[in-house]
Amino acid sequence: MNQKPCPYLGFDDRKYIFFGLVILSILIPIFFFQRSIFPLGEFFLEEMAESFYFAGAYWLYCRFIIILLRKRFDGFNQSVKRLWIQMGILIITLPIIGALISGSVFLFYHFTSFEDHFEPSHLQSIFTTYTVSLVVILLYEIIYYVHKYKEAIIEKKNIEHEHTKGQLENLRNQINPHFLFNSMNTLMNLIPMNPDRATNYLSKLSKFYRYTVSNKDEAIVPLTEELEHVKIYADILQERFQEGLIIRTPESIPHSAKVIPLCLQLLIENAVKHNVVGRKKPLTISISTDKKVGFLTVSNNIQKRIQEVKSTGLGLKNIKDRVAYFSKKEIIITETESNFSVSVPLIYSDYKI
Repeated sequence: MNQKPCPYLGFDDRKYIFFGLVILSILIPIFFFQRSIFPLGEFFLEEMAESFYFAGAYWLYCRFIIILLRKRFDGFNQSVKRLWIQMGILIITLPIIGALISGSVFLFYHFTSFEDHFEPSHLQSIFTTYTVSLVVILLYEIIYYVHKYKEAIIEKKNIEHEHTKGQLENLRNQINPHFLFNSMNTLMNLIPMNPDRATNYLSKLSKFYRYTVSNKDEAIVPLTEELEHVKIYADILQERFQEGLIIRTPESIPHSAKVIPLCLQLLIENAVKHNVVGRKKPLTISISTDKKVGFLTVSNNIQKRIQEVKSTGLGLKNIKDRVAYFSKKEIIITETESNFSVSVPLIYSDYKI
C-alpha cells in the first residue's frame, strides 16, 4: 500500500525508519558501549532491544521537530534560520528527552524480571544521544534538499517547455496567415488553368501543414526531417514564383543534427518578403551546413524592394530565443552589399550543452 510522502519531508520515510533503527540497534552497543556481537547471546539481544527503543524515541522526536519547524519556515530563504532554531531546540531538549527515556527503561526493569545488564556512563549517554540525533537530522536534511533540487529542475524544465511551446505557437501564427493567403490565391489561379497541377499543389500544401501540426509538441526536430519538408515548402513557393525563385538545399548533412522546427521556412519566407522575386531578377536562396563549426546557414542575394517592407525583427528574435534553450551558440546574422545570411546552431542533444 503506497502512502503519499509528507510534504514537509519530501519522501515516504517508513522504510528508512525501520531499517535505520535496526542498523542503529546493532551499532550502538558495539561502537558506543564497546560490546561484542559474538557470541550473540541473551545479553547482546537485550541491549539491541534497548538501543532500538532509545534510537526510535530520538528518531521520532527529531522527526517531529523537523516537520514542526518546516511548517513554520517553509521557504528556502528561511532554511538557515530554521536550522539554527532546530539546532538550539534539540541541544536544549534532547537531554530532557533522554532522561524521560532512561526513566521509562528503569521502570521497565524495576517492574519486570529482566536484569539491567549494562548502565552506560552519563558522558556515553550524552554522546550517543547527540550522535544518533545528528545522523537522523542529516538524513532528513540531505533527502529534503535533494528532493527540492529535483523539484526545482522539473519546474524549470516545465517553464522552459511551456515557454518554448508558446514561442513555437507564435512562430506558427506568424507563418500561417501570409503563407495560407498566398497559397490559396495560387491554388485559385491553378484550378481553372491546370486541374492536375492544382491537385499536386494542394497535396504538397497538405503535407506541409500536416508537418506543421504534427510537430506541435516538439521543441527540436531532426535536420533530415526539417529539410525534407523545406523541399515541399520550396515547391509550393516555386509554383507561385516559377523561375523567379531558386532554392538550393545541401546534398549531404550531419544525420545526427537537429534544429528547431520551422526555422528554415521562416528564414526563406523572410528572404522572399524583403526582396524582389521575378524572372528577370531571380532570388536565389541557398541552404548549407558546416559540420566543423556546427551551423546551418540560409543565405540569399539582396535585391531590395522599391517599397521596403517594414520588419519587426520578431522572426529572428523568436529563433534566437528558442535556440538559446538548447545551445550556448548564438545565431549569426551577416549582411554585405550583395548577400544576406543567417546561421543557426545545429543541435546534437535534447538539452542545453
